Amino acid sequence: MPQRVRRHGLVERPAVEVAWREYEYATRRLSDVLLDGGIYSHQTAVVEEEVEGEDGDPVIKKKTTGGDPDCFKFFLERAWQLAARDRAVGMVMSSGLHNAHGCTGLRRLLMQHSRWKAIAKFDNEMRVFPGVHNQFKFDLVVFERGGPTKEVDAAFLTRETEQALQKFRNHRSYLRITSSDVRRLSPQTLTLFEFRSQQDVDLVQKAYRLHPTFGEGLMPRLGLRYRCEFHMGNMVYLFRTRDWLRRHGCVPEPGEQWRAADAEWYRSRGYVERPIAKWYALFEGNRVTAYNLPWPVKSAKNIPESDLDDFEIRLVLPNGRRFFGKAPDDGGHPTVFVPADEIQARDLPVYIPAAKQLNSFTISACLRPLDVLLPLIEGKWIYAFNHRAYAYVSGGGSWVVTRPTDDTEGDLVPHYFLARLDSEVRAACGRGMKVGFRDVSSSSNERTIVAAAIPCHVPCNHKTPTFAAESPNDEHIPAVTAWLSSMVNDYVTRITGGSTTLGAMKNRPAPCEPLLELQGITELVSPLVKHWNLATAGESAGPRNSQPEQLRAQLDAVMSELLELTPHTYAFVLSGFPLLDRDQPPLPHDYRIRPTNKGIDRRPISFITRDMALLTYFDYLAGRLEIKPDPERVKQICPDGVPEPPTDIVEFFAQAGVDIGGRTEHAVAATGPYRNLRQRVAKARELGAVAYVPTIDRRRATFVERAAAAGGLTLEEGVLTPEMAAHVLRGKVDREAKWQRAMEFWEATPASELDRQSGAD
Repeated sequence: MPQRVRRHGLVERPAVEVAWREYEYATRRLSDVLLDGGIYSHQTAVVEEEVEGEDGDPVIKKKTTGGDPDCFKFFLERAWQLAARDRAVGMVMSSGLHNAHGCTGLRRLLMQHSRWKAIAKFDNEMRVFPGVHNQFKFDLVVFERGGPTKEVDAAFLTRETEQALQKFRNHRSYLRITSSDVRRLSPQTLTLFEFRSQQDVDLVQKAYRLHPTFGEGLMPRLGLRYRCEFHMGNMVYLFRTRDWLRRHGCVPEPGEQWRAADAEWYRSRGYVERPIAKWYALFEGNRVTAYNLPWPVKSAKNIPESDLDDFEIRLVLPNGRRFFGKAPDDGGHPTVFVPADEIQARDLPVYIPAAKQLNSFTISACLRPLDVLLPLIEGKWIYAFNHRAYAYVSGGGSWVVTRPTDDTEGDLVPHYFLARLDSEVRAACGRGMKVGFRDVSSSSNERTIVAAAIPCHVPCNHKTPTFAAESPNDEHIPAVTAWLSSMVNDYVTRITGGSTTLGAMKNRPAPCEPLLELQGITELVSPLVKHWNLATAGESAGPRNSQPEQLRAQLDAVMSELLELTPHTYAFVLSGFPLLDRDQPPLPHDYRIRPTNKGIDRRPISFITRDMALLTYFDYLAGRLEIKPDPERVKQICPDGVPEPPTDIVEFFAQAGVDIGGRTEHAVAATGPYRNLRQRVAKARELGAVAYVPTIDRRRATFVERAAAAGGLTLEEGVLTPEMAAHVLRGKVDREAKWQRAMEFWEATPASELDRQSGAD
């Protein structure tokens, strides 16, 4: 039952709540009886997962999957038990069979102890089952008892009628998945990912054949260390808002850093002064019960009191406890100041950085005189190569309003700030760079992998995990950022589930030696990140001279070459991002086509990112750009020579297996009279279209634009100054003007007129 429907029923109809709880109780009791009966041994499975440990570093933990009261799982295993050897079973069941975490045990049963013959996933959008909700999805599965499985015939169908199921082996989505592919892509859970066609399978197989996985190649080669730095729930006590900082004497500085007041300011206002203990040991009698020391310790028993002679902080605490502490040796003030109204009776009379409590003692929020408070990076702020693509406006929790920034804005505008001393406990130190990426993603988003190069000293929340070099040498971080942000890596991520967990990231193919040996890659990436990093460091960045979309397209071309994609395969990859460029002015009579249960949805849309990326790939392979491809690799990609960009893009995409002409029921787009690729890019840019620009969230943008029209927000309402409001309104006017010009050109261009220059160069 959908959660929304369930909540409405429970609130509006109390009798439904009673019936639902009785049903839920009976179902769970039946499930418990079946699981405990010893008959069903494949309902659960133990898997190993690499997850975040208590200190932020990854650890491997075992986890039991399954056990939920899903009847289809019991029916499947029971059918397997009843089937004779070499006899087939066919069933229709929930689509969770091929991809749900809780069905791992059943997939192992079908892969290892059966010959899994076929699986066809379909939805009920076209009312295959008239009495079932249209959002439900199903799997049609056929297997023979006895095994193991070598390969599976599959088709992952969307918005198809029952006719497609009857002849699915002749369907365009039909593909064959080998068991080795399943184990390579998902070694623990054996998930069957929803590939669109055999081309997806071939692309993934080729990627693994050419390159090692990220966890076997780039990570160990560069000494990259994965880390989740600051958890938004468990470490909320470290976060400071602008209002809190203003009330306690802090002032803003360039780069959106804040500086605490001097010691006299706090003393004159009655703040409580306490020493800082970066290193410490807490004794109860002669036994150490808590410690953090600057040298390795095997156990608390190996900490003699004589080793703490240089620990200048010595406190006698209640219940016979003694505290030994040592201040940081960074040259800063040795004490902190706690607001008098935030003092608690159970406070420890000393401050421990990034700690909330120590045994039964609490640790209050405080400020170190003249120290810096750094902006906290959240996944909401970053976009490809840019760790300050969005600015905080207002709100909190699950509803935070943001706005896109433009190149003339110099500062990161976050929601929260952390003291530098707290940040250094978990964030990477130094002035180098690390790679952060959004941990919340989906294969149906506009982009799935969103990664940016971030200054090491700037802290990140747990939804922006990072890869940082263990050594101070971070010269290859730009190359890693370019690979993670590339269209081809994004596409592989999308078709293999869209997960950005550590285990999934490490298991995906990534070029190692070819990427690190590329000449000029740093020169391409550096202009994309230098501007924003200078501003965050408090320096004057000034306007960017480079054109980001051209650099992005060149980087995507380089990364596609490393996977040896042909131009047709690259076109197929680019067609897998249907939500790009929705804010950009479209060329005449270009539509995005999407079938729904209410008919065909046709919306005007720009394809500037797709077209520019494809055109740049042709020019790159032909050696027409400053950065040059590997000649031997080009021969592998185009053995008959690099062709010229297509003069009829519809026919070119048709050869790649994608209908962008609106000719068939499987069309993803309808293309207007402009079909010469080079001319399409030139004309789109004349209209003001810009590639690689994320689409604005209209729900939040409406609030921001209304606030901007009113002159901004007060300090209590959020962060939108009159100057920021001017940026918002100017951006809105520019977008609307571009769209209006495009529509005027659209009206003046007959839809039936073919591009007269389609054969032009």
